[in-house]
This record gives sequence, structure tokens and C-alpha cells, in this order.
Amino acid sequence: QKIAKAAAEGETLFADGPVAEKTSAEDELFQRKLELLKRKLAAAKEVEKSAVEGVRLTKKKAEQSKEASESGTGTSANLLQDRITLTRFEENLAQAQQAIVQVELDIAELLATRKPAENHFAVIKLKNVKAEDAVTVLHELFNGAKNDGNRIRLVAEKSSNSLIILKASPADLLTIRKLLENVIDADKPDDKNLRMRIDENGKQIQELKAQQEMLRAQEQKLLVDLLRLKLSSDLLLRPNTPPEKPLPDSIRGTVTAYKDGYVSLSIGIDAGLTPGATLDIWREEGMQLLGSVVVERVYPKEAVATFKPADSRRAISKLIAKELPVKGDIVGKLGDRLKLKASDIAAKGYLDLVLAKPGDTWAFSIREVGPENKVAGTVHFENFEVLKRFLARIGAEVGGPKTVYITGPADAKNESIQAILDACKAAGLHVLAQRYASQPSQKK
Repeated sequence: QKIAKAAAEGETLFADGPVAEKTSAEDELFQRKLELLKRKLAAAKEVEKSAVEGVRLTKKKAEQSKEASESGTGTSANLLQDRITLTRFEENLAQAQQAIVQVELDIAELLATRKPAENHFAVIKLKNVKAEDAVTVLHELFNGAKNDGNRIRLVAEKSSNSLIILKASPADLLTIRKLLENVIDADKPDDKNLRMRIDENGKQIQELKAQQEMLRAQEQKLLVDLLRLKLSSDLLLRPNTPPEKPLPDSIRGTVTAYKDGYVSLSIGIDAGLTPGATLDIWREEGMQLLGSVVVERVYPKEAVATFKPADSRRAISKLIAKELPVKGDIVGKLGDRLKLKASDIAAKGYLDLVLAKPGDTWAFSIREVGPENKVAGTVHFENFEVLKRFLARIGAEVGGPKTVYITGPADAKNESIQAILDACKAAGLHVLAQRYASQPSQKK
């Protein structure tokens, strides 16, 4: 009755007016999925917005901490903490951006796989042709001459001369409407050529609709492929992150601060450092290999990195104090040979050979440091010949330390240094470092 009343009042319930549709269970499920994805997208965009603001504020605070550190009113530890916070905000931002792209991909895939609803329902008021005649022609056209098909279902409403469409796909609805407007219910229908015009218009509409559906499918596929490419590409890297480049072999720096698994480094972009770069970190005394650091943020002359212990099986929280980075530890590229040497030192220890300064009692002193940096003892020598014999005995010992550090005053004679180097080489010992600086007096 409502349909007949609407038709009698001249209302066209079709594309240009309100359309009454029966919503299938599949359509309801589709709408629920789509609504859920839209909510996830909105939530991800809120997280992105908060992360952007967090990055902005933390950058500003880090700049203030840097100025305070340089002026002496603040500490490098405070600056490191601000940069750690900035790194975490940037990680949140990157994750939010990735989530946004993923949800957009899910929405695109959902739209691409949706099947058109089959049970569209509409009422169209006719102007020039009888409703029962239109039903006969359309049934024959879509369901066959014997009207034994089930592609569309139509009913003629005689009192209002309206066509009631009970079942039709979106494509068939469009075709029916065009046929009614252009042929069957045209202002001046030509009955003689009606069949030919119906066939011609119907064929053209079907061809155009097929092309439209094909283009739509291609568009959805391209959109999905584009989103997948974006999701897996470097577009999700942090803003303004330069591509990683090979590090120079000579790169060296020191640790300026450490806190909660993060280290602040004394080198940055000027030294060739890039985000994502990995450096070895070791303690010069004893050549103790602590592990490695992975650069998170880089500045012209400094950087922030995460610390990775040498033993990947051990968590940072389980390390003892001497296994953690401290201010002054070295970062750089050790190379495979020196890494092996570092492990050898950790197992066998090393010798710390000190040349005397004027006024010292002994000409030379050797401090033996065993595994895990435990001092075994110190031996003093009054002349080079005694030192030379001692080095030869150490070199001949099985399982003893084979690495020597040489430390002497800045004005040490080159001949003396060279003689010690030759003696170490003859004894089969390896000189890992030569340090020349003022040393505490032996008397003290």
C-alpha cells in the first residue's frame, strides 16, 4: 500500500529519489566491518597526531637541555634522557603511520572484494507506456522469451501505472532505467522499431557497464597494490632520515653518557655516522669488548644509540656494572682480527707496561691483569735487559697473556720505545696500544 501510494503521488523511487532496499546479512556484515576499520583508522590518526606533538615538544626541550649542557648549567645525562624520549615519540609516530597505511589497505581490500547486492528494490512511475506492457517487454528481455528465468522480478501496479522492481542487480537496475527513459517509456515511443531500439540500447548499456565494472576492479587492484607497496617501502621511515651509508673504517668516538640501554656518542654526521649504523663498543683498559651500539638519532657532532651486549643471550638488566657502558668507552669498528684479540684478552688477560719518568725508582713496571680484569700483580725492573728476559719468559708460557699495552711519558725517547716493541715482537707478544701521557709517579 505504501508503494502504491508513493507511486500515485508521482514519486520515482529510483536513482534520482529515495530507494527502498532490502539489506542482506552480507551487507550488514560488510557495513560492520567497514565501520570497525573506520574507527581503527580514526584511532591511528589520533595516535599520529599525539606523536607529532610529542616529537615537536621533545625536540624543543632537547634543544634547551643541550644549551644548558654546553653552558654548564645542565648535564649530558639530562640531554640523553630528552633524546631517548624523542626517539620513543618518533617510534610511536612511525608505528602510527604504519597502522594508518595498514588500515587503509584493509579498507581497500574490503571494498575490492565486496559483491554487489542482488535484491535491490525500487518503484518507477511510468508516463507513456502501460505498466503491464513494460513488465512483459522487460521480462522477455532479461528472463528470456518464455519468461522462465529468474534474473529480475517485476510487478505492474496498474492504479498508479508504476513498475515495481522486486529483484535486480545494480547493473540491471541501471539498464532498466535507461531502457525506460530512452526507449520503452520515451516521450514519443515508436512501436514499430521498439524491439530494435530495445536491443540496441540494451546492448550498449551492458557493454558500458561491463567496461565500468572492469575499470572499477582495476582501480581497486591498483589501490591495494599501491598501499601494499607503501606499507613495505621506506616511506614509513622516520622523516628526514638519510639513507644508511658504509661507515669509514677509521671512525672512532667515545661514550659521553649512558642510561637505560641508551648511549650518547661524541661523534655524529660530521664523522660519517648515519641512523641504523652499528658500531663496536669497548673499554680501552683490558681491551674489553662490551658489545655494539645501533645509532637511533644523529646530529652534526653527536648521536644517540641503543646498546647491545656482546652476549646476545643476556638481558641488559642482568649485566653487572663493569659490563655496561660508561663515559669514556670507545666506539668504532674493531674488525674481525681485533674482535678475536679482544676475546683472547678477556680469556687470558694482558700486560700493562709503564716506562718511568725522571725521578721514578724503577725504569720499567709491568702490571699483569688476568681474566675479567683482575690484577694478578706488578713487577718492577731496574733496566731494559731484565725487562727483555721477563718478556721472553711470558711469551713462552702456555695460556699466559699475550697482549701488551705500553704507556710512557710524552717525552719518551723513540729508541727506548722501539727497543721495547722489538723485544715484545721477539717474545711473540702483541702490542695493542701505545699510550703516551704523564703517569702517576711510581713512588706515590
